[in-house]
Amino acid sequence: AAQLRAAAATAHARASRGHHRSPPVVPANLSGAQILWEIVDFSPEWDGESGGAKVLVSGSPRPGWPEGMYLCCVFGNVEVPAEQISPGTLRCRAPPHAPGRVPFYISCLGSGKRPVSDIRTFEYREAGASNARDRRAAEVRLATGVTERDFQLRLVHLLIGADRSSVKSEGRGGGGSSASPGGGGSGGGS
Repeated sequence: AAQLRAAAATAHARASRGHHRSPPVVPANLSGAQILWEIVDFSPEWDGESGGAKVLVSGSPRPGWPEGMYLCCVFGNVEVPAEQISPGTLRCRAPPHAPGRVPFYISCLGSGKRPVSDIRTFEYREAGASNARDRRAAEVRLATGVTERDFQLRLVHLLIGADRSSVKSEGRGGGGSSASPGGGGSGGGS
């Protein structure tokens, strides 16, 4: 087992430096198609075609998962090293890829991209698709003079006002269904 871990560490170091050929480091009991890691969620679910997004994968290894295995995330047909940042959480970087949806899953380093997790879908979007939304948001900010910080402050005030309202309602000893929310509203009708 120690020898296997040493071989895996060497292969992981080579993969991190950009070498694409690495010796197999997958134990014989992982050679079949087995789901040994359950992906609960991952974020973000998409990136631009240039890649580079840090993708966080939350999940859990199933019973029988060997400790110390080096994992990779596979985007389509591109395998990238994954780092376990806490129990049940992996982090990797999305590689560049043509726009479209691709299979996304976890594999073991040296397994020939064989999935050891359930297979999800990751989307690559054209570079202009997200930029158009950002440009529109910038146009709205320029036209209205409202910044993102203004929106955040407004949200905080609304949340605090709602919280105060519920405290006043509870303090009166009833559901207060006819009580109006306290403060923060514009008072006038024409």
